[in-house]
Amino acid sequence: MAIGLLVVLAVASSALPVGVAPIKPISVADNSMTPTFTRGMLVVAHWFTRPIQHDDLVVYTPREGVVIPGRVVGLPGDTVQVTEGALLVNGDKRTEPYVRDPMNFEMIPVYLGDNQYFILGDNRNQSSEDSHVHGPIAGSQVLGELWTFG
Repeated sequence: MAIGLLVVLAVASSALPVGVAPIKPISVADNSMTPTFTRGMLVVAHWFTRPIQHDDLVVYTPREGVVIPGRVVGLPGDTVQVTEGALLVNGDKRTEPYVRDPMNFEMIPVYLGDNQYFILGDNRNQSSEDSHVHGPIAGSQVLGELWTFG
């Protein structure tokens, strides 16, 4: 019953933009979140009903006209860094079993101010629209949380 209602709501709201519709179906357009999401996979974005947390799967807009999925790795007040292929948040190395490969880039520490988030793709070396490229993402650019089917 709940899945049926979710599908009906997704279809009914599919013509509305993310952030306006309570839920919105989205087809994943690239491999930046592989293996968590793969190209062509159907996911559903919905409004947050709780504060954003580390490891949340979200849909966000890093620049005008682009809407993509990602994983929240840094919250307001955090310091995020990439060194020797590892993600450090507030100086602590994160264990990330969902990440495809160690990162092949370095990133100096970035302090996140009020209402700023650091969002990365799980396929970090193939993700060209995340925070390691665009920097911190404003809270207003985080459009919703993601659910998957299957």
